[in-house]
Amino acid sequence: AKSGDGYPPYNIERLRGSGGESDRLRITLAVAGFGEADLEITVEDSELTVRGRQKRVFRPCSVARLL
Repeated sequence: AKSGDGYPPYNIERLRGSGGESDRLRITLAVAGFGEADLEITVEDSELTVRGRQKRVFRPCSVARLL
């Protein structure tokens, strides 16, 4: 997906610092179907990148043969 196209859905919240702490950002992504181990999160040159990879699981299926 291109940056800025809004997919996957996300939310960015500013969390105000207290007692001299800096403000922080909390970013929430809707990544249905992905587990924590399926995601790679990196920050490089002030750019956050989230990549998701799912392992494909092939399940055998039954095929009924009509005579």
